[in-house]
Amino acid sequence: SDGFDLLLRFILTLTALSAVLAAVMGFFLSREEGYESELLSWHKYTGIGLSFACYTLWVTYDHARFREWFGALLGVSFVGLFVTGHLGASLTHGEDYLFPTSGLDKEVTYTPESLVFEAAIQPILKAKCIQCHNEQKTKGELLMTTLVGLEKGGKNGPIWVAGDALNSHIIQRANLPLEDKK
Repeated sequence: SDGFDLLLRFILTLTALSAVLAAVMGFFLSREEGYESELLSWHKYTGIGLSFACYTLWVTYDHARFREWFGALLGVSFVGLFVTGHLGASLTHGEDYLFPTSGLDKEVTYTPESLVFEAAIQPILKAKCIQCHNEQKTKGELLMTTLVGLEKGGKNGPIWVAGDALNSHIIQRANLPLEDKK
């Protein structure tokens, strides 16, 4: 039992420290533009609440008079972890990442009359770009889920220059080395 208590105390300490570190790093990341503000606020406050809950777990485990609350607090912390994680996934991957609401992507049948954009370009954008350039997270002020958003471009201007493909941002970015953060 002494070994179990020591292990649990170590895990609680590690959990409390990592929760606080994650909340601090999340605060710095939230300063980056491009996130949907209401979702970001909910994620930020649930993350702060979760870090306080983890700290409280650590404190209550060492005090015998609070130990009766430990199980309930552990349950609340678990729910907080689930909610905070879901909100974080929604920020980075879109609102329906964990629980898809739009259903499965429908299989598209292409014909000779299909638009080149729908047949060749849109699947690439969905696979490689939409994760950071969607309605919830418009990194660089660029929305790539709609044709209007693509035509408008982002903070660096339009991503496609008609008649000058080699000088278009999207082609320049596609030709960067994989290690390049852009």
